[in-house]
Amino acid sequence: MKKSLVGISAVLILVTSCKKKELPVQDSEEPVFFISCNVDGIDHRLEAGNSDYYMNTSWSKDSLNNYNLRGDLEQATTTSNQNYGLSILFNNTELIGSTSMFDVAKILNSGAHLLNDEINYGTKQTISFIPRKSIETTATYEWMITDGQTDVRTSQDYEYSDDLTIGKTYSVSLKYADGNGGCVTTHTNVFKAGSRLQTKIVASRDTTSLDLRYNFSYPLPYSGSSFNCTWTFDDGSTTNIKKPSKLFMPGTYVIRLMVVDITTNDTCVSYYQLNATDNNFVCDANYTATFEPVVNSTMFSSATVFLKDFDGTVYSSKLATQPSSSNFEIISVSDYKVNSNGQPTKAVNFRFNCVVQNGQKQKSITNATGVFAVAYKP
Repeated sequence: MKKSLVGISAVLILVTSCKKKELPVQDSEEPVFFISCNVDGIDHRLEAGNSDYYMNTSWSKDSLNNYNLRGDLEQATTTSNQNYGLSILFNNTELIGSTSMFDVAKILNSGAHLLNDEINYGTKQTISFIPRKSIETTATYEWMITDGQTDVRTSQDYEYSDDLTIGKTYSVSLKYADGNGGCVTTHTNVFKAGSRLQTKIVASRDTTSLDLRYNFSYPLPYSGSSFNCTWTFDDGSTTNIKKPSKLFMPGTYVIRLMVVDITTNDTCVSYYQLNATDNNFVCDANYTATFEPVVNSTMFSSATVFLKDFDGTVYSSKLATQPSSSNFEIISVSDYKVNSNGQPTKAVNFRFNCVVQNGQKQKSITNATGVFAVAYKP
């Protein structure tokens, strides 16, 4: 059985010097600390214990009493075959008084984190819904919003707007009645509050055909990523074509669209109520949704990524304007061994996509997944 040696040391930045000491040999077929990523189209894997790579940790406190936790996965300076080195700095964004207790959970919190403080994630998002039909004096509009558990909200206004909890998926139903007995129908869609991946279905009748043929499409939610889509129709047929066309008999149908961001694996499901008819009167309860920026009431820590090139050049995510496809997520956090300085450490499982920059030079890091160690104040 192969043994991987994981060297881990803690450097307290507030102290002028500290001798690095390795932890005992780790018996494992796989390295404890590693990162797999793609840099400018080329796959790389860095593993502590292989090719002279070691895991170094440190923590510091700035003049505002904010704590910063750092992990460095790099080769020993004596190694002739120099390769990439990668560092991640977790910056506490909540101001802590000089007498406040240190809480590592406020820095290493599972979920989406800020990347260079550019995107503010919070606990609530305002989403507004409006029927596609113009307001009618005789019509009634009944909204019901629920998370499928205890959160149920209702409204009889033409438009509905509310603050929804980040991370929850809500079912939003609109019951529309024209007031004349000619149309009573209900349509339901689903939304995950706080998700960056949100799209909608666009349907239009093909006027070049005498049959009830409809064309379907969806707008790209953001640029810089690749998407897969799956359309599902009432008859059970499916297609992965981005803009399908389908023939219908007269009637009302529900169209389902699932879009997946290939880079992040985020998923969005949308529904559309299609009323296939030859006349101009369409009985449906479709509506549009507008998403406001997330209210930043509780902020997780931010993450900064550093990439050391073969020649020692250091690229930083903080120097680059991040594209919309950039993201950073902590998947899980677990306790690890006490290091040689008697300080506790955490193993952080993460994934991210970002751009790093040095001067005018940029590198793109995609599909990054790994586990790093960080030391923290006991």
